[in-house]
Amino acid sequence: MDIPAAKDFNSDKPIDIETEVGIVQLFPLNAKHGEDSKRFRVAIDGIVFTKIESRTSGFITFGGKRFNGHFTKIVLDYEGCWKVVFETLISDPEFWKDVP
Repeated sequence: MDIPAAKDFNSDKPIDIETEVGIVQLFPLNAKHGEDSKRFRVAIDGIVFTKIESRTSGFITFGGKRFNGHFTKIVLDYEGCWKVVFETLISDPEFWKDVP
């Protein structure tokens, strides 16, 4: 299933990330993009309720295309949720449309 464009992220609607252990649902809080030569780099901050290890690989789909990435900065929060960052490269300009 395609993830929404960055401007349409909603913490109430999870993003499905396919991993070796199955689907991990990430509830996005925000997305940051790189600059200059790293302009397609995306870091999606969010919360997951599935235990996941740092550097676990996964992929997301946008515009019918798959983009590989990995989890970083995993911090156990309270009540069984983890604050995470999923990093990937999304070269489709539609993903960043209307985002400053």
